Amino acid sequence: LQVIYHASFASSITTPETIAKDAKDLASTIDIMINQTENAQLDEYPSPTRTIPKGHDITPAGLAVGLTLLENDKYQAITTVDCISHLLRTQSPNKVTAVQIANKQIMNWVKKSILRTNRLDGRRDVFKFFVNTAEECRKLNNFSSMAAVVVALESTTLARLYIENLFKKLATYVDPAGNHQAYRSLLSQRNNGPCVPWLPIHLKDMSSIQRSMPKVVERDGLSLINFERHFRVLKAVDTALSFKNGAYNFETSRYSVPLAYLESELANVRVDDATDMGFEERSLDLKTQEDKIFEDRLLELQAVGFGSKNSQPKV
Repeated sequence: LQVIYHASFASSITTPETIAKDAKDLASTIDIMINQTENAQLDEYPSPTRTIPKGHDITPAGLAVGLTLLENDKYQAITTVDCISHLLRTQSPNKVTAVQIANKQIMNWVKKSILRTNRLDGRRDVFKFFVNTAEECRKLNNFSSMAAVVVALESTTLARLYIENLFKKLATYVDPAGNHQAYRSLLSQRNNGPCVPWLPIHLKDMSSIQRSMPKVVERDGLSLINFERHFRVLKAVDTALSFKNGAYNFETSRYSVPLAYLESELANVRVDDATDMGFEERSLDLKTQEDKIFEDRLLELQAVGFGSKNSQPKV
């Protein structure tokens, strides 16, 4: 932790110019040391060989357990050094980055799973499956995966499609109104069991403190380091990591079907702008098809026996 204070202290020096330059170089060197240390400590243990299950073997409750194992492992690995390194915007990725990437992969996987089918009823079934999965994550205090699934379901990419709004209650938890008041309330009212928090909100709190408080304060004509700023940032870090107490009783499920399925699926999910653009193009294409379906009242005709799912356009 002393290394963090040294880096923070060096970063806060802005005058005189010659000393400020040396201080900046020192801070950069410390950042590199922090990340090299963190990267050297990464635990990468190969899992035993597992047969990858099929999607029809998975239930929302089982998938929620898999998501919880996956995200809780990454959350538990985060240290105070990781959080401070993230705030200092070091170049090397660390364990905070790993959490962010995994969460984004889950979002993209939800979108990909819904958009991959051409049939409207198929998309609705997958949508309902993920709504139920998000609810199961909420029951497990896995707010990180819950938020990832709900944010994906609420995205413009999916919202433009004709899928019932079955998840209004869950959607309130990711509403940013009142500085994410609904999520904070959910977090405070949870049971005393283990928890995987929605990390982006806590990172936002840290950044907000960092931006709102000056690096130095003036006292009797002197420019002094604003230690209150550093203490408040560290307090926010402690809050974000305080949910690491307690453990999920899922170790017997670690090499079970849901986690193997989840890891297999996420391995094929990319997190980049090209993927987002691909989702948008696919969504717009499906929206055009759905508009035609509803314009021609094809669902109603099928319901009264005119034509079959095989003879009619894909609905």
